[in-house]
Amino acid sequence: MQTVQRLRTVCAEVVGHINAATDRSAALQAAGSKLETLYFEQKPTQVWYLLEVAYSLLMPAHASMMEEIWDFQVSRCNDCTSS
Repeated sequence: MQTVQRLRTVCAEVVGHINAATDRSAALQAAGSKLETLYFEQKPTQVWYLLEVAYSLLMPAHASMMEEIWDFQVSRCNDCTSS
């Protein structure tokens, strides 16, 4: 669950930064670099694991985590549309 929380935190920071920015293009570049550090400055096995966790949050395989996954997906959509 630590990785899930890490992904949630990074996504929330990125969306918050973009929503608060007056210059959207600069904010998108900063957000992109934040996500790049998450995926490009890791060992290949860590990147693979992060991608698998992100995929499982977006495309769940079984119903045991459906409520948590639904909350994650809806909160990202709400954050993006609230600006």
